[in-house]
Amino acid sequence: MPPRRRTTAPEPLDIDRLRADLAAGKTVRVAIASSAQFPDGASGRVRGVGDPDVVGAEFVEVEVTVNGVKDVVPFAPADLAPPTARRRPGPADQSGEPAPAPLPAQRTPAAVAPSPALRPLPAAPPPPPLTPERVDPSPATASAKPAPARRSTAAARPGKAISVTVATSDADPTAWRVEARIGSRVVIKPTPISPARAWDLVQSLDNEPLSTAVGAVLEQHRQATQARAQALAAELQALQAELAALPAAGDPPAAG
Repeated sequence: MPPRRRTTAPEPLDIDRLRADLAAGKTVRVAIASSAQFPDGASGRVRGVGDPDVVGAEFVEVEVTVNGVKDVVPFAPADLAPPTARRRPGPADQSGEPAPAPLPAQRTPAAVAPSPALRPLPAAPPPPPLTPERVDPSPATASAKPAPARRSTAAARPGKAISVTVATSDADPTAWRVEARIGSRVVIKPTPISPARAWDLVQSLDNEPLSTAVGAVLEQHRQATQARAQALAAELQALQAELAALPAAGDPPAAG
């Protein structure tokens, strides 16, 4: 519902008396503050008073007529006033023009269902609470009040950046190493890892260009390792042949 501005402060409603009159079956009418939706002098019949803790600030339901259609609209008590409230004579009243006649009392109409063409306007959000100005206490007052507890700044600080690096070394054949940092502090110094472990880490990332590049390095490493293994096998075979040609331990050498 659009905010309603009041030109003069209306007489406040007695909510307790309003509830009692409704419980007794009385017809209770109220004046409505003038706004863009309701002209000056508008009034309506109270149909119910809700619980402000459940409904909100606009807990007084008033049956009004808008554009010839009756509907029940929620209001805040500040937007309503008793129908007996009268305006003080202003400049226009002192000019000799007659004041508007009070609205005639109406008989209790039958309950009218809300028209589908006119829906209750959404309740306006309550105004934000006013923040009182901070006043520095006097020395005597300041010493009497306990000092507020300081908030822990450690929890408010963002976590430090963590980096884990897997890289190749300059060794031949190519070796892999891992390093980890928390902020600027090194928590894992460059530590060698097996090529198979490095391949498992790369495969878990599921990145084709990275897998291709690492796969090429590992293929070179495989070829170099295979060549070295073949060389060591040949060297081992030669050593075994040389060992077989030597006399057994304890046998005298053959005479020349």
